[in-house]
Formats: sequence, structure tokens, C-alpha cells
Amino acid sequence: MPTRSGPGSAATAASAPTGTAQPRARRLEPDARREQILACAVQLFGERPYAAVSTTDLAAAAGVTRGLLHHYFGTKRDLYLEVVREMLFLPGIGEAVTATGPLLARVERSVDWFLDTIGAHGATFVAVSGAEGVGGDPEIEAMLAEADDLAARNVLEIVGVTSATAASAASCAERAVVRAYASLVKGAVREWVRARTLTRDDVRLLMVQTLVAIVEDVMPQLSTPVKAVLWDADGVLQHTPPGWQERLVELGGPEFPDAVMAAEQGPLVGQGTFREALEALVTEGGLAASDQPVDIDAVLDLWRTVQIDPEALALVDAVRAGGTPCYLA
Repeated sequence: MPTRSGPGSAATAASAPTGTAQPRARRLEPDARREQILACAVQLFGERPYAAVSTTDLAAAAGVTRGLLHHYFGTKRDLYLEVVREMLFLPGIGEAVTATGPLLARVERSVDWFLDTIGAHGATFVAVSGAEGVGGDPEIEAMLAEADDLAARNVLEIVGVTSATAASAASCAERAVVRAYASLVKGAVREWVRARTLTRDDVRLLMVQTLVAIVEDVMPQLSTPVKAVLWDADGVLQHTPPGWQERLVELGGPEFPDAVMAAEQGPLVGQGTFREALEALVTEGGLAASDQPVDIDAVLDLWRTVQIDPEALALVDAVRAGGTPCYLA
């Protein structure tokens, strides 16, 4: 899928009225045709509710056959999902809005960019940002949440809230405040575009003054950020294969698993090796004198079968890289 610079890239390609069938469009390259169909869908879903738009309407607006529409996007719902992505995931803010200068100037630049970007298709933005007509669709709800969180991160960077915790999973207070601000923004845009009770200047004033107040007055009073994260290793960062616990019991008896777990704590913080800890456990615990001495090599081999979750470890690394200390439980 080609890179786009926001709703305008696809949406501005649809310039003809969408109420009637259009003449057959000239032959386009596949990427251009896809963008043209998407642009027409952006416009049409802004003019009518989701349920009132058919694939026939969409094909006619784009000047293509229904077969070609299905070729590029599949079902009407699939095309609607692309419209949601087009309107909510607004790429380019990092390049268009620099995080330099006084706070007020940065906020004004970001608000102007946002209003200019959605301005041409505000009705569609209002429709998809509330998932109108497709209420309860889990995929769309997930997209809305992802878009809100991404927007919150971008806003925090622009306004200069770039503490280590602001970019990590451990600190969500700043992002939560900005997501709440995003709800106000959507409501203000709705009043401007649909109800006509606010002008663009009114919405700009509301957005700018509110965000400045949030940064200057609200964020400094938020709850103390998380100081450290305690991770539960077993069952979260690592998983044991089936029968693992039972095999430990076979090697050393019913009390052996808990004893081995306790013996592992020293090596985890650099106090000797795990083999040395096992040897001390076997000797001091009297296990070496039993009828079936513990096979330490077998214990070590069993320990190596523990499966590490790479995604969980990547999350730990990200939190640690953000400056938040991490510890294992």
C-alpha cells in the first residue's frame, strides 16, 4: 500500500459528485486506481450513513465495476476499515509540526495542522471517529483505541512531555489525559462540521487553550509516575513445558521443586552459578546420601527446556530503556 500524507492524499482525488453514476474513468495504474476508489469511499461515507452506502454506490462513484471494487478491497466493510485508517491515522505530523519554540507556538502549529488535514473531509472524520453505523465492531473499536493512543504519543512529543515514562508502558497518566482531550476534540469537530454551532476559529481556540492548560496546569499535578516494575517471571516472561514440574519431583522428591526455586535466587543476582547452588542444595539437604542421588546434570538439562517469551522480554527491554527499573518476582 503506497504511503499517504493523510486524508487529503486519497480523499482529494474524488472531485466529482457522488450521488449519480460517473462516466468510466480512464485506465489507471493499480496503486492509483486503489487510491481513487478509496478517495471516493472517503467522500461517500461522509455524505451518508454506513448502512445507506452500497457496493453499487461505491463502484458508481469511483467509475469502476463492482468486481474491480471487490478485487481491490473485498467487502464493503473491508473498504470502510480502510476509510477509518485513512481518516484516523494521520501520518506526517512529525514532519509537518516541529517540537521547537514556546509551548503556545507548538500547540498552535499542531492544531492548525490537524484542522487543515481533516478540514476537507470533516464529515467523514466525524462519522468514522465515532464508528457510526458499525457500532460494536471489535476491529473498528481496536483501531479507534490505537489511533487515540498514537495521537496521544505524538501530542506529548510535540508539547515537550518527553520524560522516559511518557514513552513507556509503565507511565500512562499523560497519555490518558491526552486521550481524554482527544474526546473533547472529536466533540468540538462534530459541533463545527455537523451541528454548525461552532466555527473553525472557535474549535481552534478551544483546542489550543485547553491543551496549553493541560500541559501547564494539569500534568504537573498528576499522580507520581511508576518508580519500578516487578515482573512475574513464571507464566509471563517464561513458560515451562508440560510435565516439567513432575519431572523435578521425579529427580528429587516432592519438596525438590520449591527447594530448587529457592536455590536459584542467589545465581540470579550474581551469587555463584546455578550448578554450585544445586550442589550445595543436594549436599546440605541430604539428597546426595539418598538411595537415588539427584542427577544435577539432568536438573540443568530440564532447566534449559524453559521457554522464554520473546515478546514479553521485548516489553521489559522497552520499559527498561525508558528509564524505569525492572525486577523479577
